[in-house]
Amino acid sequence: MIVREIVEVIRGKELTPPIQPADFKLKYAFSGDLMSDALMILREAPEGFCEAGILITGNVTMQSIRTAEMLDFAAILITRGKVPSPQVLEQAYNSGIIVLGTNDVSFTVCGKLYQAGIKGLSDL
Repeated sequence: MIVREIVEVIRGKELTPPIQPADFKLKYAFSGDLMSDALMILREAPEGFCEAGILITGNVTMQSIRTAEMLDFAAILITRGKVPSPQVLEQAYNSGIIVLGTNDVSFTVCGKLYQAGIKGLSDL
């Protein structure tokens, strides 16, 4: 799905200015609030998973951006209506990471994205 379609599905918005080409596709997702879990679990993810993936979290700290950088995630989706600080959004933008936001909780977002065709690790 292209980013615009994801924004529509989650009833969300882009929190960073456009970074990737308008037709850039996201195919995968991982959800978690403990960035240490994401690092441990995703270190053995199939090649290309993170690069074409979105990290779903309620974590709005710099740690989520650093984790996405280390794993090469293309995008982060912040749930529960939280908004990262301008410094966090600037770091994401400078790192080429798209940041999206939604008022929905992670469980709901994951279900919506899965129904729309986004796959998780267990689907590969």
